Amino acid sequence: MAEAIGALGQNTETEDPPAPVPQSWAGYSWYMLKKIGTRTYGVMHYLGEKLAWGFGITSPDWQYAIDYYEDLKAEEKEEREQEERALREQQEECLQRLRELEGQAAKSWRPRGSLASQHVGSA
Repeated sequence: MAEAIGALGQNTETEDPPAPVPQSWAGYSWYMLKKIGTRTYGVMHYLGEKLAWGFGITSPDWQYAIDYYEDLKAEEKEEREQEERALREQQEECLQRLRELEGQAAKSWRPRGSLASQHVGSA
């Protein structure tokens, strides 16, 4: 069989390394059992992925819990923003009322001891 040579002069074919020559029949049996088991596992894993995709069961087992948690976080954030908005509106109303009261106090305020408020007729 001709070997494919890559750009760097390396062998690009991917073949299993040759089987080691074990010393006994039991060792060779163990080697073949591991090789067959590994390949069978790889094939079953591949087929399992394809079947799961075909049946549509590739989503995480706990996706409903993740979605519920994200929904709770979104609701909490929305509630917090609404509370902050309400607090800002309340602060603005208080500031506006305070400015109105300051304006009324400035109009009605007269300094004490002014000549206009003293009686001039006592001499």
